[in-house]
Amino acid sequence: MSLVASFSQQNSRRWVTWITQQAPNKQQLQVIGAAISRIRVIRVKPTEDYRWIIWQALNAGNSHTVVAESAKLSHGELSKMELAASKGQCQALFLAL
Repeated sequence: MSLVASFSQQNSRRWVTWITQQAPNKQQLQVIGAAISRIRVIRVKPTEDYRWIIWQALNAGNSHTVVAESAKLSHGELSKMELAASKGQCQALFLAL
């Protein structure tokens, strides 16, 4: 949560996109200084394969940072994510489940 709060304080017109299985507590985020209006939360089901959602968020160009909970990604998948992040001009933070 602290990282997302920190990323949300960047002076940017683009989002922090947080792809997660659990809905974050908005009050807790506000208490630690998050700019709620700059955080886009995409909630996914634990059984869902959401690698394509991560790729789309990286590629779209409307996020400066994508934070994603992720199962282990293969070398090839990481390469594809890196290309998408480069195209979208954003950074990614993958949190291992």
